[in-house]
Amino acid sequence: MPAEASGIVATLNHLFDQLSSTLDAKDVFISNAAHQLRNPIAGVVAMSEAVRSAKTIEDVRERSDELLVSANHAANLANKLLALERATEGFGQAQNETYDLVGSLRTLVQSHSETAKNKGVTVGFSCKLTALPVFADKTMVIEAISNLIENALLHAGPDLTSVECAVTKDWRSAVVSVSDDGRGLKPHEVEAALSRFGQVSPSDGSGLGLAIAKAVAEQHGESLELEPKKNGLTVCFRIAVDHSAHLTNVRAR
Repeated sequence: MPAEASGIVATLNHLFDQLSSTLDAKDVFISNAAHQLRNPIAGVVAMSEAVRSAKTIEDVRERSDELLVSANHAANLANKLLALERATEGFGQAQNETYDLVGSLRTLVQSHSETAKNKGVTVGFSCKLTALPVFADKTMVIEAISNLIENALLHAGPDLTSVECAVTKDWRSAVVSVSDDGRGLKPHEVEAALSRFGQVSPSDGSGLGLAIAKAVAEQHGESLELEPKKNGLTVCFRIAVDHSAHLTNVRAR
């Protein structure tokens, strides 16, 4: 190879490697999606047939309710799969913008709090900062934190009474922690909990919540940390602070 061509060849080889990795990731996603959606879709079809064959109005109503549950489960799983696929597109693909993390999370926690009340669980929010500007993909970060709260509500067990979302700031990043007082995790269960479709114990969840949060953090060049405790679990999600923004004196809404 001529010396003057070596740089171009190296660049092309790197480009082809990236393309190959992207195609492999797409193949894995399609395979996972097909496998995971098969049973929920089959359930929707079965319940649809049950509605059609119902003999009385009461049976129709009962089976229609069951059909709605099955359809919502399938739709939720599809949305989780799409969120995971977007989060794993790779660093640099995020649609970053500067926004107030505190205000966004306060609104998110309020929406989960209303739902959790029906289960006898308190979902709270704490932050000593009035506002905290970050430069990140707002949609994906909110999706990630929402998944952490949902994960606690689904997997923390019957003794769960509270979930707390807190925001702090260290020298380089914002730290969002979601803590619960439920069953927690043993150290050897952490890897399984973080894996795609991994569940430490059977539940109605998709097994994608922590995987999505981890992928979003990594997409932004940060990390997701699980801290098992004696009673419960704390999950820490880091995101870079936008030091150029001037939102620190703006009151979060």
